[in-house]
Amino acid sequence: MNVGALPEVATAYDTVGVYDQDAINGFPVHILTTLLDIVNPGQVSHILDAMAGNGNLTARLYDYCERRGLFPPDVTMLEFSRVQCELAKAQLAETPTNVVWGDILTMEDYANNAALPDRMFDRVMLKSGNHEIPLNQQLALYQSIFRVLKPRGMFVNLGFLFDDVEERDQFRDIARCKDSLAGMQSAVENRHFLTRDELYTRLQQAGFVDIQCGMHVQYTISSLVVTDAYFPAHQREDMHAEFQAQQAKAMLLRRNGRIHFQGDSSTMILPGEITMARRPL
Repeated sequence: MNVGALPEVATAYDTVGVYDQDAINGFPVHILTTLLDIVNPGQVSHILDAMAGNGNLTARLYDYCERRGLFPPDVTMLEFSRVQCELAKAQLAETPTNVVWGDILTMEDYANNAALPDRMFDRVMLKSGNHEIPLNQQLALYQSIFRVLKPRGMFVNLGFLFDDVEERDQFRDIARCKDSLAGMQSAVENRHFLTRDELYTRLQQAGFVDIQCGMHVQYTISSLVVTDAYFPAHQREDMHAEFQAQQAKAMLLRRNGRIHFQGDSSTMILPGEITMARRPL
């Protein structure tokens, strides 16, 4: 299918370049292992790792299969940032991964001027990425994922998930402060951190069934790790102070024990979930 001219879009993660998403989010190994347990790669043939960044989850999936003596499935990795795609190709060079530079909202493969086929994948897995999509395109995101899943295929999403709207809004203000300081304007404009009602409602609207929590998770975000990841050394002290000043304004998050200040650093403990949803027959 012809999908038109290649986009000339610079993304937030072109700006970031090399970074360790799991360290920034404070994910311990057991959370990522549980995610792959739910994906169950030894029992399926085709997996899409969507909004995959530098390919860290796909790399972990191959290691997961090797350690358990599982024959790995075919993996397609989809990422919108060309910079992150190049990093993924280097990291996954010794694997058979098909790294695709493209858009999850349309499942376009820009390099081949085509689209990923309907009903192609047994699983679509997405790790800490759906908050990059603005609210007015969230339904389109899940419709797109639904389209490429096989009947009875499963979408497995690890992401922020708030039950309290005011908590979510205060965290969004903190994230926008950091993104603005880092020059990530597209993230400032587009990011939307979902409430449970927003996510579950849109999954239902897209056609998914059997929507459920596979595991409650916590994001544990250190201010020092964030500033080291997003700012050059000569700016870190000033940027760290501005980031913490925004955190200090988030009184509900502080009262609810979601922000802790320790000396000159701080830690945010924020709600997330591994959510499972299935395409029906």
